[in-house]
Amino acid sequence: MRRTIVALCGATLVLGFMLSAAQAAKPDAASAKTAIAEAAKLQAHAMTLDDGWSTTEAALKQARAAYKKHDYATSLAKAQHARKLARISILQAESQKKLWHNEVVQ
Repeated sequence: MRRTIVALCGATLVLGFMLSAAQAAKPDAASAKTAIAEAAKLQAHAMTLDDGWSTTEAALKQARAAYKKHDYATSLAKAQHARKLARISILQAESQKKLWHNEVVQ
């Protein structure tokens, strides 16, 4: 009897965690919109460094289009991809500002 109760409690906890994880992973409009805004902000920063990438703009465009179609999973994925690209372009711009000194003929 005791083992049965413990097993049921354990199974209930596992099921509860699985359901909450599934709900947390489900993209919604708010998370997609936030991701798009973050990616757009990073891309704007990259543009101020004269190093914005066209691939980032394309991913942002795809994210916005998916958002308008209420496809929040695709929108979130494209926005996250755009955010990664923007971060990399910023890192590239910052490293190039430092590294060009090594290439100057002396």
